[in-house]
Parts: sequence; structure tokens; C-alpha cells
Amino acid sequence: MLLLREVIFYIYGLISAFEDIKQRSIGILPGGVAFAVGTALFFITGGKAADYLLSLIPGAFILIMSVLSRGRIGLGDAMFISVSGVFMGMEKTVCIVMAAWFACAITGLFACLWRFASGGVKTMSLPFVTVFFIVMTAEKAAGFFM
Repeated sequence: MLLLREVIFYIYGLISAFEDIKQRSIGILPGGVAFAVGTALFFITGGKAADYLLSLIPGAFILIMSVLSRGRIGLGDAMFISVSGVFMGMEKTVCIVMAAWFACAITGLFACLWRFASGGVKTMSLPFVTVFFIVMTAEKAAGFFM
């Protein structure tokens, strides 16, 4: 059952990362389906209600940040983090979110320096979910994930 959860989450992660790069947005429908399936698998595998509620905290935080930033952080990002919480739990989700934000910050810094050095600084954004997925895959390879 753990392998099934992992496969479903990776498929959703790939779909979301592809949408994030190609369309600069993440569809709510795939997230809703993944969230429902993840929730069902969570409870089928014996998950506790308290752990489930804790797993929703990172997504709720990103949702609040999305509202406060007037959409600079997308609702699709909040949905992705919520789905991640259901599949991975709060602790792992928070660790990967922090690592992905750090990776985005470093990448953004180098991109700004490169653009400044070449004569023009423009507003830019990075596909957070794609960075999240890359960080999650790296942490899986290191033996941290699931």
C-alpha cells in the first residue's frame, strides 16, 4: 500500500511540475483528485485523525500566504502542498517546503545577479512546485522521503 501511495503522489507531482513549467499555473482538479485519493489511502492504511489534521497545516499556511500576497503565491501551490502533507505528513512536507524555498531563493539571487550584470532586471518568478518536486526527489534518493 505504501508503494501505491508513493506512485500516486509521484504521478501527481510530475503532472503538477509539468503544468507549473508549461502554463505557470497548477490545475485544481488534479489536486482535488489526488487529495481525495490521498485522504482515502491515509485512513485505509490506519492513519489517525490528529495526524491527518496536522498534515493539512502546511497547505493551510500556504493558502493564507496566497491570500495575503494577493496571488503572488498561487492557489495551485497551496493545493500541491496540501496534497503533499496528506501523502508525506507535516514534518517532511515542512522540511521540503523550506528546502525548496531556499533553492528558489538561491536560484532567484543568481538569476537577478545575471540579469543585473547583463544590463536589465525584470520581474521574474520561479516554478515553485517544480523546485519542490526536484528537492523531494533528491531527498527520496537520499533516503529521507516516505
